[in-house]
Amino acid sequence: MENRAQLSARLENISVFILGFFLLVFPIAVVSITTDAYVIPKQAILAIVAIAGVVLIGTKSLLNQSVRIKRTPFDLPIALFGLAAFLSALFAVNRYDSLISFVPLLFAILLFFLITNSVKRHQDYLFLTGSLIVGSIVVSVITLLSYLKIYPLPFLFAKAQTFTPLGSLFDQAIYLIVVLSLCLFMAWPALKRRVVDRNRLIFVVGSIFLLVGTIITVIGMLTLQKPTLLPYQVGFQTAFAAISQDTGRVVQGFLMGSGVGTFFTDFTRFKPATINLDANLWSLSFLRSSSFVLELLATTGLLGIISFLFLIYRILRSRPLFVPLLLLVICALFLPFSFSTIILFFVILGLYSSHQGLLENQRNRFFDVELK
Repeated sequence: MENRAQLSARLENISVFILGFFLLVFPIAVVSITTDAYVIPKQAILAIVAIAGVVLIGTKSLLNQSVRIKRTPFDLPIALFGLAAFLSALFAVNRYDSLISFVPLLFAILLFFLITNSVKRHQDYLFLTGSLIVGSIVVSVITLLSYLKIYPLPFLFAKAQTFTPLGSLFDQAIYLIVVLSLCLFMAWPALKRRVVDRNRLIFVVGSIFLLVGTIITVIGMLTLQKPTLLPYQVGFQTAFAAISQDTGRVVQGFLMGSGVGTFFTDFTRFKPATINLDANLWSLSFLRSSSFVLELLATTGLLGIISFLFLIYRILRSRPLFVPLLLLVICALFLPFSFSTIILFFVILGLYSSHQGLLENQRNRFFDVELK
């Protein structure tokens, strides 16, 4: 029994280490041997970590002869959202592409449950949070050097002033602002007391680096890259057309949309003719809608948007209100989400749930369920 307990504890430590390594490497993972140098390596790392985490938790359950699951108020809406996304992929217009897009989303959902079920101590929470912040600091440093025309990476596509490992300065701005708010939240106790202990030092220093990286990212986005977003009017028209004007599949389109990850198909089929009058937009194709919520409405239909709004409702009802989560909710309502931002959403939600589960006054909402 003692050997089993020791091995189980070691597996828990390995799970936390793997998750921390993922949070550190994820934002900076780029390769030049894939068709997409930015997204595919991040998806590959996510898949490996999610599968490894499930295997480790399963092995630990076999050793302990019981399954211990951390329950949170977000479990049900996340499960319903995942089910709605799967049904939308199953009944999609382009089923093959939609199912391919669903798999990374499934791994993102698994990542949330891995984080909440792996963090058992306050040190685990600090380690994962610190890993996320260090990875963002590395992104900030790379962006700053690229802006100064100093290119640290050997790839040819990285020799650009607007280069970012996240693929877009707009997406990076959202990522860094959210992580900066998390870093300030972690550093606030030390700043309030004006005494920086060893555990909080990384968050105080990290806040400075992330603030500089965020400022440089926003400057580069506004002056050099100037991203083009789909106008909200077009996003609304496309979303409502996708769920109400899909000939031959009216019920499927209304309930499940066109299929998760297939907004490009919706834009091609339902974009209004007035967009051709805009000299800057008529020749462009958009992979994302005006906001993440509008994209979900078009691609996952009524079931998807209701389940996601249910999740937002649970987040907004949580006390104390977590600023990084609140920022992500606002961004979801008004801005498009990239793959990296979706992953960040589930990571922040998982870290918040883990932290609340460690607090004594939250044990009635965040608790363990053990099945023999």
